[in-house]
Amino acid sequence: MFDFHTLFSHICHQDPERSFLFLWDPPFLCARCTGFYSGIIIGSGYLLIKTKLKLKYLLIITGFSLVIVAINVGIERIFLIDTGNAIRAITGLFAGICVGGLFVQNFKKEGL
Repeated sequence: MFDFHTLFSHICHQDPERSFLFLWDPPFLCARCTGFYSGIIIGSGYLLIKTKLKLKYLLIITGFSLVIVAINVGIERIFLIDTGNAIRAITGLFAGICVGGLFVQNFKKEGL
């Protein structure tokens, strides 16, 4: 049988306290990674359909989303405040949508 836990261990810390255990137990992905990788799929799919989005705006939005993730991580690490799995997933989702959009934008630019 294929071991998803081992596969995903290379891209996520899989901390049970930071995971949606109702999705899988033991966790394959933490809440932020669940949002991030889901967002990549959503963002890629969206920009495959929508063709008119300027790269400049996409880069600005991506930078903003990554700053939000960094702020969230900073709040958790520096101030030891647990923002919860929902916030982790939402910030990850927002960043993932933007990163997925950048992937598609790059492939469209290259003509792949």
